[in-house]
Amino acid sequence: MRVRGDMWDRRVLGGLWRWRRTRVLELTPFCILCNTEDSLQVHHVDGNRWNNTWANLAPLCKPCHIKAQRLPYLGCPDCGNLLHYFEGLWLCESALPVQYA
Repeated sequence: MRVRGDMWDRRVLGGLWRWRRTRVLELTPFCILCNTEDSLQVHHVDGNRWNNTWANLAPLCKPCHIKAQRLPYLGCPDCGNLLHYFEGLWLCESALPVQYA
């Protein structure tokens, strides 16, 4: 029985994580909360570092990442509504097409 975290998982998931992290920062080279391009990191929205799905990876600057890790969700910096990953973009809940909100 394999246990998550064994050597195989670390190599495979580590490589996938590095590739996804690079792609996230290439596709969105700025913090989605404050728009800065400095000291970018990738935040796991649901807090699960093993969940490397695109919708769970959000580019944040270091200060916003620290704040986001203390919150239960990512909020829009303008209105506080929930942010959603939609067709390759992070959008405020109020900006989503009606059928997706």
